[in-house]
Amino acid sequence: MEHINKYILGVFTVFVCFFTSCSKDNEGTEYMQTNVGVSFYWSNHNVVLIPANEGFNVEILRGDLNGSATISISSTDESGVFSVPSSVTFADGEGVAKLFISVNVEDDLELETNYPLVLSIAEKGQLSPGAIQTATINVTKDYDWILLGTGTFYEYFVSGEIFEVEIYQADGFDRWRVMNPYEGLKSVFPSSYMNKPIPNLDFWITKEGYVYYEPFNIGYKYAGDTEIIAYHPLDFETGDESYNIRLDEKTFQLAPIYNIPGTGYYPLWDDPTIYIELP
Repeated sequence: MEHINKYILGVFTVFVCFFTSCSKDNEGTEYMQTNVGVSFYWSNHNVVLIPANEGFNVEILRGDLNGSATISISSTDESGVFSVPSSVTFADGEGVAKLFISVNVEDDLELETNYPLVLSIAEKGQLSPGAIQTATINVTKDYDWILLGTGTFYEYFVSGEIFEVEIYQADGFDRWRVMNPYEGLKSVFPSSYMNKPIPNLDFWITKEGYVYYEPFNIGYKYAGDTEIIAYHPLDFETGDESYNIRLDEKTFQLAPIYNIPGTGYYPLWDDPTIYIELP
């Protein structure tokens, strides 16, 4: 924990502007089973499909489990690639029904393209109080990942350790995937400090030439109970991405900002804490 305490003790001021863009609009709202009627589970959701997929399920919930029920569904599909049933049926006693959306991933979806699909429960009289009537689903096609071999993941913010990791590259793209980058922390810290980390860390080169990545859970709980989430500097209004770069053909430098709820955001973005070396 000495590495993490170094940053917390060394930072005295965290500007309010760091927080202004960190709210995630696509976080879903959980439907409470104590309500009656039906609701979508999420108002916004992201789905990533591999070419072998024939579609995906969308869960619809209900609180009153008595009898069977058929719920009418309407949809808006601007791309025209999805096949959406007009209804979904709950069996007697069933609280969750799955609406299967068909799509030809291999032929109809393009890489690096978002396909939005809007679903709605057609009749308001079927809704529960406070229900989510409309769900927006953003569908993307996954890359063809090629195993490069075993590389290294150097993590300084929490442990200061170097871990061996499997690294993949998206075929034909400057995009890489580090498998289980924080799995090695389990051998460094007691289990009480660990939760479920990200299964992989994806990062890629932007058109500006910098390294970008989505927010990720490092799997370490500060002081035993507070999860730590890492964000890219551009997730903040005044963030500087210039320290997230490719150093050479095989080496990448990442400078995320870590959120420790109730404590603050550390470090500033000019202090890289992750180095990744390809095989």
